[in-house]
Amino acid sequence: MKKSHIAIICAVALAIICTSSFWPRLDLKDGTQLTYRLDSSRFRGLIEFDQRRVESERSKDPKSELVRALEKRLAEANSLLSRAESETLRIVRARLLPITPADVSVEDGRLFVRLPKSASPQIEFIMRTLTVDSLIAFHNVIDDPAIVALTSKNGKATIASIDYQAAEIQSQDGSKVSLVIEAKPAFESGNIRSSIAGLSANGKDWEVSIQFDPVDALDFARLTESRRGKKLAIALGGKIYSAPVIREAIYERCRIRGSFSQQQAENFAAILVAWRAPSELVLEAECQLK
Repeated sequence: MKKSHIAIICAVALAIICTSSFWPRLDLKDGTQLTYRLDSSRFRGLIEFDQRRVESERSKDPKSELVRALEKRLAEANSLLSRAESETLRIVRARLLPITPADVSVEDGRLFVRLPKSASPQIEFIMRTLTVDSLIAFHNVIDDPAIVALTSKNGKATIASIDYQAAEIQSQDGSKVSLVIEAKPAFESGNIRSSIAGLSANGKDWEVSIQFDPVDALDFARLTESRRGKKLAIALGGKIYSAPVIREAIYERCRIRGSFSQQQAENFAAILVAWRAPSELVLEAECQLK
């Protein structure tokens, strides 16, 4: 069988697991059940924000590439909202897939995650993975000596109405690199079309390759064009993974190289699964299964 055929079969199998009601039967005795309420209020707010933006951009140039991309994204977002429960279910399953087997279902606006006893040592990590904001953020890294000195000393600083904060990147060997960033992200995106973990070109280090949707691709290209020769810190869930020097404008695709283990890279990619879930998960109960 050709490798391409094997890849197609694997992709189809993954799609079935993540989108259908099928999930392998598990021994859930003495396992854990997590019960979440589904809340779509923030997703509705994002739709309203994009609606205002497209109206503003139409007044400048109704036929621009950005207007077309925004209109397409709005249509997709409204479609996702109309099937919020099933789409959130798909994303939760995709996030859990590289971590643990689980039985996941949705009923009457609530999502139930039933985990086997073997997952007990990972419960806190699983809960963080399910609720971490999949918004990937890019912060300007500061190299001004005076700002760096003041912020490093106090942990944070406000200068000329701009907030700065001290941060660090931790490598796998435990060593840390300190840096100072602007507290407010220069760019952030939850509109990731694809995210894939894999080995970098040197065949040794793990990285995550991401592809933005057309709207964010245009915004990210403008940002990276303006930051040539300077660093951007890349963060997810408040943790900074790397701070590369931007050599040229980056369009649509971005590779994130940090101090990833294979498991960390795969978890990172899973969290960035296409689009944020249209419903946030609000924990209501955690109980032991009998």
